[in-house]
Amino acid sequence: MHVGEKIKEIRLKKGMKQSDLAEKSRISRVAIGNYERNDRQPGTEQIVRIASALEVSPVDLMGWDYWDVKYPDVAVKNSEDQAMLNYLKLLGFAVEYEVTKWHYEDEVDDSGKVIGKSQVEDEGVHILIKNGHSATFSQEDLDDLQSATKEVIEGKFYKKVLQNDKK
Repeated sequence: MHVGEKIKEIRLKKGMKQSDLAEKSRISRVAIGNYERNDRQPGTEQIVRIASALEVSPVDLMGWDYWDVKYPDVAVKNSEDQAMLNYLKLLGFAVEYEVTKWHYEDEVDDSGKVIGKSQVEDEGVHILIKNGHSATFSQEDLDDLQSATKEVIEGKFYKKVLQNDKK
């Protein structure tokens, strides 16, 4: 479901008109209509204001993509990690994830007013399981595994390049 559809769905469940949401969020009714029709996509600031007005979390509107938009560098790192975890699954490992430490953080609107709280992960571990054995990997351990894997693959690649150049 698109963001606009989620905004409209939640707004209607709350018995609000577009004009009510516009007033509460301090966003024009025209913009709200454009968002709901998916003619325009709201930015993260608008998402936070709309979520506050609807008394939901921004994640309720955008799903976990909210964090990718808000923190793009983290999104890139997560994508790289996911690629590594998918590779491990191809090798026959089961992969589980466990949050080991987290905290709550205030969500604020443009004026600096606290509009809610978000649960934010601080640390977690990946658990790799294969043939009845398991090993726990911190983020640093996973980064080391990814780096070592890259080195082995590049080493094999360049060895093959040298062999081909000698032919």
